[in-house]
Amino acid sequence: MLALSRSGTTTEVLDVLRRVRGTIPTVAITADPGTPVMDAADDVVVLDYADERSVVQTRFATTQLVLLRAHLGEDVSAAIEDAGRALAEPLPRGAAEAEQFTFLGRGWTVGLAHEAALKMREAAGAWTESYPAMEYRHGPISITGPGRVVWSFGEPPPASPTRSRRSAERWSPGPSTPSPT
Repeated sequence: MLALSRSGTTTEVLDVLRRVRGTIPTVAITADPGTPVMDAADDVVVLDYADERSVVQTRFATTQLVLLRAHLGEDVSAAIEDAGRALAEPLPRGAAEAEQFTFLGRGWTVGLAHEAALKMREAAGAWTESYPAMEYRHGPISITGPGRVVWSFGEPPPASPTRSRRSAERWSPGPSTPSPT
């Protein structure tokens, strides 16, 4: 079992590690070597250089994700280059003035959409929502309009045939491209 806990004190993580102790091998990844997870897991990987104290904590999560992907043999250099390009790109017109942001995902990117909405809500205090992309077109799309941004991780699905042409036109972001609407 692999347990992930930046603080090393996450109640649910410690509880499950204690419950399975001695029955299956456990490994924990943490940022703090002075916490209870050090004794709760059989083996521990400490990423103390990636620890952070902020409302929005992304450095540790990103570091452990890259570590895990690299340990699976994946070449992470392209992902690192993609991140650099994304940070260098200017925001789309109107995004900085938007009052609401919706993040969409399909398949494994649904989790990214949820996390993006949470991080933006925490960091900016902004009104954010997230949906599986196919769910968005069946109701939540109705709030799309001026002052709103829809960001799709991956190719968005076609607009629902039951929606009006105006709704379909509002559904216009390209792959991984935010679109102020």
